[in-house]
Amino acid sequence: MNEPRSYKILNRDACKYLAIFFMFWGHLFAWLILMKQPDVGVPYNVMPLWMRIVTHFSIVCPPVMFFFVADGYKYTRDRRKYALRLGLFALITQPFDWLRLA
Repeated sequence: MNEPRSYKILNRDACKYLAIFFMFWGHLFAWLILMKQPDVGVPYNVMPLWMRIVTHFSIVCPPVMFFFVADGYKYTRDRRKYALRLGLFALITQPFDWLRLA
């Protein structure tokens, strides 16, 4: 008769958007911290507390995105095409990171 209701706080898209939000702001604040110019860069201990908190919340983004990649692989129709798309995206994006480190 009375089925227990499932209380969902966040759906899949809200989790992704929240992770992207924190990743963007975390990268922005990390970039401000790591800038080499002394007049533009902000030392970590001088940053407001809310900036430090957002920077630490950005650590949550990779596990969330890894989960959704694995979940997408689990539910896709053609796993071979899914893996090829992931590999193609990696081939497109990684050389820029490699060139930056060289």
